[in-house]
Amino acid sequence: MNKISILVLDDEKYVLSSLKRLFRHPPYDVHAASTPHEAIQILEKQSIGVIIADYKMDTMDGANFFSII
Repeated sequence: MNKISILVLDDEKYVLSSLKRLFRHPPYDVHAASTPHEAIQILEKQSIGVIIADYKMDTMDGANFFSII
């Protein structure tokens, strides 16, 4: 079975942990980041198929994050 790599980006740790729990079972391989910078570091090292990002974050909004990546 092929794994689906998901990157979850949210600055609220409760939302982040909820999304990680939601996708914890196969075929998902979940990577979590609490800052856009951390998410970019993950993207540099991992092949990611799906990205779920919060729109409103302290350092950068989700639209800017997607424009950078």
